[in-house]
Amino acid sequence: MPKKPKMYHGALFRNKKKQSPTSPDRNGEIMMPDGMHWLSAWDNTSQDGNTQYISVIIGDKKKEKKVDEAQLYLNEHEKSSPPPVQGDFDDDVPF
Repeated sequence: MPKKPKMYHGALFRNKKKQSPTSPDRNGEIMMPDGMHWLSAWDNTSQDGNTQYISVIIGDKKKEKKVDEAQLYLNEHEKSSPPPVQGDFDDDVPF
């Protein structure tokens, strides 16, 4: 059973899927009073070039993944297709 995160605690990880220069260098999540929030950070250097620092943004509340039971049902039943119909279909019925 996973540990419940402590209030105002979070973790950042290197962003392995960085898509542009403005994408965060690190991302993760942080526990706030109203739930888990996204956490993004960028590695920066001061204008004089002497100091490195990390700027951080706490993003919107993370949406909880809700299980769509109808989709789960369809996914399970798509895997098992019905058996092919057997029989003689060459009869005199006009339709």
